[in-house]
Amino acid sequence: IAYANQAELELLGYDRVEYVGHHIAEFHVDSGVIADILARLGRGETLRDYEARMRAKDGSVRYVSITSNVRRSRDGEFLHTRCFMRDITDLRRIVADSLATEARLEILAELAPVGLFRTDANGDCLYVNQRWCEITGLTAEQARGSGWAATLHPDDRARMFEEWYRAANEGSEFRAEYRFRRPDGEVRWVDGRGLPERRDGVVVGYIGSVADITRRKLA
Repeated sequence: IAYANQAELELLGYDRVEYVGHHIAEFHVDSGVIADILARLGRGETLRDYEARMRAKDGSVRYVSITSNVRRSRDGEFLHTRCFMRDITDLRRIVADSLATEARLEILAELAPVGLFRTDANGDCLYVNQRWCEITGLTAEQARGSGWAATLHPDDRARMFEEWYRAANEGSEFRAEYRFRRPDGEVRWVDGRGLPERRDGVVVGYIGSVADITRRKLA
């Protein structure tokens, strides 16, 4: 390391004597990463937003995004690399927490006794849980996009779309009793409900449930 500005020193907690003059590998957590960085720079590549982990003086690990290139002389001789690092530790933590929360919610969704679904603003399916698949006879992959509509009972399809788009246009709750005709021919009655999912005040989709009420309707 030939030079480091004050922001980089503060990022890792070292003073200039402890940092400048030392090999960069001493501060990287993953030896394979620094080897890859040096090899790519040696080939003349430019790195953009390359993620790496660096070890701070207090022992903590900081995630950084690296943009780097090589400066050469007119004769093509290697002079030095120029490296710009951005601290993304907090961003990585937010993403990790979000993924963990999403994983927990997915587990709860699979344990739910009712069918659960999520759509975009156009009504295209983004997610269904296992119970939804059991009710309709479709796989999650078959339900994606507009595939879920294939199992709507023909006598209910027009009414369903009308009520769905009315709710979507109003940004209001959707609720209706309707039938699924499974691929095996069996008809299932459900009580369906959907609530709008909003982002910055705009409806971006619906999250809902379907409860199997076939026995009640037959009775």
